[in-house]
Amino acid sequence: EAGVIERFVDGPGKNATLPAGLAKRRLGRLYYSSARQYAKEREFAKARDSIKKSLAHKLSFKTIALAMWIIIRGMLGK
Repeated sequence: EAGVIERFVDGPGKNATLPAGLAKRRLGRLYYSSARQYAKEREFAKARDSIKKSLAHKLSFKTIALAMWIIIRGMLGK
């Protein structure tokens, strides 16, 4: 779903019917939820990638807290 939204917003057509802010919030939420799921499955490398993408789209306290937890858990090992 995230790939479809990114192509829709950043693609060659750049459809103006979807506000950029709305798309960025949705992408941030999608990447945040995927990062949480990867973290639960102890896939910390994939979780880091997803949380980086989430932070690029939407900055929130929950996202920053999850990013810190993923980084610390990844450093401490599985």
